[in-house]
Parts: sequence; C-alpha cells; structure tokens
Amino acid sequence: MRVSRLAMLMLVLLAALLLAAGCGGDDDNGDSGSDGGSNGDDSGITTPAPLESGGAFRVCTDVPYPPAEYLEGTTFVGYEIDIMNEVADRLNTNAEYEKTLFDAIIPSLQAKKCDAIISSMNVTPEREKEVAFVRYMEIGQSLMVATDNDDDIANLDDLAGKTVAVQVGTTLKDALDAKSKELVADGEDAIEVQSFPDGGSAAAALKSDRVDVFFADSPVVADYINKDDSFKFAGEPIDPLPVGIALRTEDTELTEAIQDAVDAMYEDGGMDEILEKWKVADFGLPDA
Repeated sequence: MRVSRLAMLMLVLLAALLLAAGCGGDDDNGDSGSDGGSNGDDSGITTPAPLESGGAFRVCTDVPYPPAEYLEGTTFVGYEIDIMNEVADRLNTNAEYEKTLFDAIIPSLQAKKCDAIISSMNVTPEREKEVAFVRYMEIGQSLMVATDNDDDIANLDDLAGKTVAVQVGTTLKDALDAKSKELVADGEDAIEVQSFPDGGSAAAALKSDRVDVFFADSPVVADYINKDDSFKFAGEPIDPLPVGIALRTEDTELTEAIQDAVDAMYEDGGMDEILEKWKVADFGLPDA
C-alpha cells in the first residue's frame, strides 16, 4: 500500500515529538538526583565544621574503663560509646575511636589527633581553661575494697595510712592528694596513692592485695562488683560531678551542635534508653 507524502511527514513529526519527550524525562531525573538535602543528603542535617557530612568523627577515649568504654575484640563498646555513636549519627557522621591514655588525652585533642574526647572526664574549672565541654551525665565516685576487708572505711577521711589505687591523670588522684595533706595536717598518716594506666590494672592490684582500696567513678566500681564477688563497696558515693564531651575551644560550631544533640537525646528518650541499657540511669543529668 502506498503512503502519501503528507502522511509520511506526519509520522516523522510524531516520532520526533515522542523522542523529545523521552529525552526530557531523562533530564528531569538527572536534575532531581543532584538536588539533595543539606550536605548532599535529604536528612535536613547540617554537619558542623570541622566535620564533613558522611565522614569520620574521630573520638579519643581511654580503654578499658568498663562499663563506660572497653573493647570486645577490636570493637569499642560501653555506655559512653553508645552515647557518642548516637551523637555522631545525629550529626550525619561516623564515630571512629582512638585509644588514648588518659594523661595524654587533652594534648591529643589539641594536637588534632581526634575531634572530641569521651572518657568519663569530669568537668572542672582547670580543664575548662583548656577545652570546651558538653555535659551529658553527673557521676559520683566510690571506694572499692576486697570483700573480706573489715576496715571501717566509709569516706576519704578513713583512708589515712591506706594504699589507694586510681587511674593515672584523673581528678581522683588530685582529690586524694588534697585529702592526704589535710590528714597529715591533723596528725594522721598520709594516704599512699598509686596510679595505674587503666581501671583494669588498678582493680587487679586490689585483687592481688597490692593496694587496700580502689577509687573510681561509681558506675565503674559497680561494674567490677557485679562481675566479681571478691569486691564490695566501701561507703556511699562521693561528690557527684558532671562529666562531659571535651572539644577544642575554637570548635564552637561543633560544640553547639553536640549540645543540641545531647539536649535532643534527653528530650526524645534516646539518652534514657542508653543509660537504662547499661544500668546507669541514676547518673543522668538531674536537670535534663
């Protein structure tokens, strides 16, 4: 059958229109793919400087200090690890942990070996001269002794003449040194303070009778006692203090973003869920 020249022309024009429509659809899809949310995603999250969206959030921490932070194989776990993982997720970043000795942890942050510290660090006026803090818990300290220890030890005043283990670089050593001076001034024996590189070494020294007492944060002491019936508490928790995520003072955008994240975790129940999981719910911020 012959097709007229006019009909042939109309078919060619129709084919051209259909082809153009198909190409136009491809262009639209390409445009929508390049229009993401802030920082290239549609989450609405703005990742604060100096971090990058989807990138690493390097965190210094000293392990082992269970249940706050410790290693299971090569994996960092603990209630502070869970807190920091949640904060990092809310900033659209991925937490990566750097094992760092506590007495070198602030210098490591200032040398930019990490972007933040989470390591049961008490917020003190002296430390606030060096770093900024975002408070996330308030924790007291406790004395731990051997179960068969019959000495009448209930507080720091009872430590005259005792050998006490602490983790190196902590404010607990400073507290014991100050108390020891008070005791000596009152005619009592001094406290012999022995510093250990980590909580595990200090607890081991107590177990082997090389020291009389282990002085540490209450959740840490509770964890050792729950796991080992050769330990027990001596007295009630002492001087609850806030603990905080430490940051460089110049990283104001990051500090504000983490503060917002922690506030939101308390408001939406995320923080309560973590603290209850690790049986440390009593140590949440009292005014949160």
